[in-house]
Amino acid sequence: MNTNQLVICAALLCPSLCAADTPQTVSVTAVGMVLNNPSEPVQSRQRSLIEAQRMAVEKAIGTMVKAHALVDKSILVESTIYTQTAGRIRQFEILTQSIDGIWMKTIIKADVDLADPIEDHLSLHEQLSHLSPSKMFGVLTFVNGSTPSDYELRQALQDPVPPIQAFYSKLKGQVSKTIPDTLLVESISKQLGLNTDHANLDDLENLFMTGRSN
Repeated sequence: MNTNQLVICAALLCPSLCAADTPQTVSVTAVGMVLNNPSEPVQSRQRSLIEAQRMAVEKAIGTMVKAHALVDKSILVESTIYTQTAGRIRQFEILTQSIDGIWMKTIIKADVDLADPIEDHLSLHEQLSHLSPSKMFGVLTFVNGSTPSDYELRQALQDPVPPIQAFYSKLKGQVSKTIPDTLLVESISKQLGLNTDHANLDDLENLFMTGRSN
């Protein structure tokens, strides 16, 4: 049995060994293109940026899948990283942003953190740190009542707890007379896509309520 076969057997018999290296950071360059709306240039730039961030995460995950692929003769061992991995942009830089025909085109360079939520049972705070740019964009838009700037979106992705708590506080103020706190907390968790299987109500309230977050 050669070295590749040994590694393949190890991966099949003990897949947790393959996840031992996560989380890790991957640097990628990505392009985001959306239809340009000349009457709403700011929104077009934001949507293009969000698309570039989404593509960066997908590209980073794909890069790691290829790095973990082992080929021996006709056998291709490719772990289930793509379906299990969550990506979060640690930081990014806008390289160019311009109109290309009917498109708004944004090119970014991003450092993407990758983690395996299924294997590691990410905490609520860790899950928030992997919140997608599009969801954070929606949170900030609701909280501010206007489209967030690129800087605001970047800061919120790097430190997501304050905007999430502001989101909860504002929403609670609007529905406090009609929706119980417990139901509101559970509803927001679902909207954010949080896995609450390993969390209780106190954990969620500590996360969402200002002054109670650990």
